[in-house]
Amino acid sequence: MEKQTMELKARVKGEPEPTVAWYRDDKPMVATLKVAIGKTDDEHSIAIQQVSSSATGTYRCVATNEHGSAQHSALVTVTGRYIASLSPHLVFLPYLWDLACAR
Repeated sequence: MEKQTMELKARVKGEPEPTVAWYRDDKPMVATLKVAIGKTDDEHSIAIQQVSSSATGTYRCVATNEHGSAQHSALVTVTGRYIASLSPHLVFLPYLWDLACAR
C-alpha cells in the first residue's frame, strides 16, 4: 500500500508581507525530496510525502514581519501509514489556519 502525503496550509496576511517558517517539534523544516514548501498568494503550505509514524509531532507555522508575529500549531499523530489524528483542527484542504501580522 502506498504511503500518504500530508499537507498543512495557512493563510497569512500582513503589511508588509510576513515571512513564513514551518517547524516540527520546534525544529525548522526545510524543503527536501520528501518535503515541499510552497506559497500561492496568501496561502502557505507544507507537504510531506510518504508519511510514516516518524512524521508524528507538533507542527507550527510562524508568520513574522516588523509589526510582530503570529503562529498556529497542531499535534499530528501518524500510526503506520495513516494519519490517525490531528489536533486541534483538521487542516487538510479545504481547511486553513489564518495568521495575521498587523499594527
